[in-house]
Amino acid sequence: MSFSQTVKKEILAQAIAAPCCVAAACYGIACFGKYFDTRGLILHTENAQVALWAKAMYKQAGIDGKVYVKSKSAHIYEFAVKDPFEVEKMLAMFDHTGEETALRIGHGNLSCGGCFSAFVAAAFLSCGTIVNPQKGYMLEFVSARYSLMRDFEALLQSHGFAPKYTTRNGANVLYFK
Repeated sequence: MSFSQTVKKEILAQAIAAPCCVAAACYGIACFGKYFDTRGLILHTENAQVALWAKAMYKQAGIDGKVYVKSKSAHIYEFAVKDPFEVEKMLAMFDHTGEETALRIGHGNLSCGGCFSAFVAAAFLSCGTIVNPQKGYMLEFVSARYSLMRDFEALLQSHGFAPKYTTRNGANVLYFK
């Protein structure tokens, strides 16, 4: 098991009980998934437990989604919210139209310190990696969405963190060394 998988396993073991924090975790999944718009939400992951956790978080928030095995050989799992009624509920819950030209973090979705933690945890589960500290510690969040990543950088900075920003192969990367 990789160090990233170990950290993800630890995050998955933490209970999120407060309704606002559950919603914030769902919002992190939406923001850092493959897409989040009028078509719905798609999160691809190599970790079946992350997909199941996403489904459980959304269920707890009152939104039904499904988990699919996209590729058995490549171990790709998909959590999806595609039903039009569920998509409408999800967009309303996050105060998004789904037609935004650039996805931006809606700070109204983060009402308490626990919400911030749940959002960041979900972001890590969705798009994060971490290298074993014995091999040169590096924590990264990777997304194709420029405005979202700049908002995420500002959010982290407002909580006392100092991530670095770069691009790699056309992707936006926030990282900590």
